Amino acid sequence: MEATDTQRGVQPPPSEAEAVEAARLLIADPLGAGLRQDYRHATGHDLTGPDPLAVTGFVYRGRAEGDAPGALAACGPHRCVRLFTKVKNGPWIDTRRLVIDLSARTVARLG
Repeated sequence: MEATDTQRGVQPPPSEAEAVEAARLLIADPLGAGLRQDYRHATGHDLTGPDPLAVTGFVYRGRAEGDAPGALAACGPHRCVRLFTKVKNGPWIDTRRLVIDLSARTVARLG
């Protein structure tokens, strides 16, 4: 190790397990309807869980990123994630405007 650094107010990137759990919450939420529809359109099958998706999660910090609707006001102290989703061996499905609050286990839409 050459150096270390300490920072406040930041979070590490979501783990793979956190990204999968965020996808599970999104799929079950009414705001996940577009994801479920796009998956059905791409595959002809219903999306009932995160297994057929490749998901990558990114931390969402809420007000620090400029646009945090009321439902996401706690992001920053809460663990909030934005997902990039792709059908395994298939097309990307746009979920960038959705934020999953893993702490509160809720989903909200940006803008």
